[in-house]
Amino acid sequence: MPVGDFEDCTGTVPGRPTRAVALATAAVLYALVVILQLCTPPASHIASVLAALPAVVAFGFRPPVIITVTAVAAGTRWALLPTEPERIGSAVGTTVVICVIAALGCFVVRRREKESARLWKVSSVASAAQQAVLRPLPEEVGRFRAAATYRAAAPEAV
Repeated sequence: MPVGDFEDCTGTVPGRPTRAVALATAAVLYALVVILQLCTPPASHIASVLAALPAVVAFGFRPPVIITVTAVAAGTRWALLPTEPERIGSAVGTTVVICVIAALGCFVVRRREKESARLWKVSSVASAAQQAVLRPLPEEVGRFRAAATYRAAAPEAV
């Protein structure tokens, strides 16, 4: 995982699907598109759905995997061209859309990583400042025994 992601005890980032889910979804989508394109009439235009693969993979992976999936999706689109030879313009358009979606996915993933790292840095500084200011009470103050409980304002705070 990139630096700055906040993991729970299971090793996953809350609110984000696991890599296995993203990869399985992409694999099922890929298989369905290829099978349907080969089994349906040429007018079905199923191969254009390959444009969704980079976006699906961007949910769980970083740019190198997104770019690899983009190359596979674009290559598959051109490999399926013989099933509809009169649609070369569609193949070009689908390839462009696949590349644009991949570029946007890479941008969003990089941006998410930067913001996550920044949030981690701010949280660690805030936690250190909070612990420096809120020292624990001594067990006894004079003749009196003291006890205190700290409750953070935000659930994420220490």
